[in-house]
Amino acid sequence: DFSYPYRFRNRDIDEIHLPIPVFSIGVNGRYNKRNLPSGKFFPAGSGGEYGFKVINGEKAAYGLDCAIAWRGWVLVAEFHQARHALQNPNDPLFLGLPIELHRGYFMTGGWVSQVSYFIRPIRLAVALRYDELNINDLSPGILRTLSPALCWKMNPWGSQIRFQYWQILSEDNFKAEKYTAQFRIGWIQTIK
Repeated sequence: DFSYPYRFRNRDIDEIHLPIPVFSIGVNGRYNKRNLPSGKFFPAGSGGEYGFKVINGEKAAYGLDCAIAWRGWVLVAEFHQARHALQNPNDPLFLGLPIELHRGYFMTGGWVSQVSYFIRPIRLAVALRYDELNINDLSPGILRTLSPALCWKMNPWGSQIRFQYWQILSEDNFKAEKYTAQFRIGWIQTIK
């Protein structure tokens, strides 16, 4: 993680309207290997929502994130990619494809970008976020979403109300969502 001109934690909102541009860039990586003996299985649910949180094989993931803030504007971008090499060539995560097509692994990954502006006189943040996620590169389609949002900072004690609309622009065929849009309203009280 590198920041300039001083340490900068990625923030979604620049409430103080930083007078000089501040940026941050970071990289990350993870690797794990779990090979189960033949006939053994992971506990039910350990694979997570998409079935590959824990896998029988090797997983290598890496990512890059950056953020810049200046005069109330914040731009944040993230990229993440993972390679899942499974021990069993007939694993259901290969979607029934022959080994000639899946080559013993599949990829997941995507990117996120967000821009926001804080209107200081009325303590209102306006944001727009765009996501792309390829859940399994062996399955056609990419999940793309767009999400505009408002956040009103009601008082100096940390109370805020958030409004967000979330729209699916296109779906990955690997796991279809149950809905194509959401409207979220939330209240947050920060206790210091």
